[in-house]
Amino acid sequence: MKVEANVMIQNEALILPEVFRYWKNYPIDKWVFYDDNSSDDTVAVIKSLFGDSAVVFEGKRDEFSESHNRSMMLEFSRGDNADFVLSIDADE
Repeated sequence: MKVEANVMIQNEALILPEVFRYWKNYPIDKWVFYDDNSSDDTVAVIKSLFGDSAVVFEGKRDEFSESHNRSMMLEFSRGDNADFVLSIDADE
């Protein structure tokens, strides 16, 4: 069984180390992030905390589209043969 988490993020560099303390205990095989135009070090923090267990899509869209962002992550997880997908935001 393969479990992936799809996480929307934007300017979460400060909160990610805090939530990672809890998330690292989740039975997640791969973390799929969609970074919606962060202007801080969010992507670097993800890479340092999650290493190879994370995939980051960096959004460069002019307008925010939650449905587009979530669909993109879900399609990735489907193509990656995930059996279960947990969809959350970084601040949940």
